[in-house]
Amino acid sequence: RKFKLGKQIAAPTDLVYNGRGSVIGFKMPFFKKAYPFRKLSDRKFRTSEKIGNREVTLLHLNQLEILKSVHPQGIVIGDLNDLNTLFKDQLAISIDVDSWQFANWPCPVATENFLNPRLYQVDLSARPLFTPQDDWFSFAVMLHRSLLRVHPYGGTHPTVAELPERALKKITVRDKGVIYPAVGLNPDVLNDDLSEVFHR
Repeated sequence: RKFKLGKQIAAPTDLVYNGRGSVIGFKMPFFKKAYPFRKLSDRKFRTSEKIGNREVTLLHLNQLEILKSVHPQGIVIGDLNDLNTLFKDQLAISIDVDSWQFANWPCPVATENFLNPRLYQVDLSARPLFTPQDDWFSFAVMLHRSLLRVHPYGGTHPTVAELPERALKKITVRDKGVIYPAVGLNPDVLNDDLSEVFHR
């Protein structure tokens, strides 16, 4: 496939074989001194690296450009999460590209906390099931976690203990009855434009 993928996408460049000549994997670019997006929700890391919400927002805008470049080509990331998206300086980097969905090739894996609940309990390897909207769901979860240090369906609920179950029932971290985590930031810390998004 002649996909047009930017330099910040660690796409497979070659096949890797074992001693018997069987394919065992792919060769992909390695980015030195890059951190996973998960670090953006870590208070100590952000303080030590002097990363504020402006820098976090710029990184997510950079990641947004990746999505906007691959979706029109018929590619869906599928397993979009804060461990397979890295950053180096202000550059967002996509890794684990070998699982991306395109044409008749499904994305067979997912990270539950970033998966659109409509795909819970579904065999993802059966056929291509992800849509660009599923990537946008994952992107929104990552942005929420990075800016507020809490999952949008996080917190503690007195009767619905598990996060995936709360996601299915659309019980957000801001709903009545949910105890907001002590590590989480209040959306009021965001500027007006971002606050409007989180109060919808």
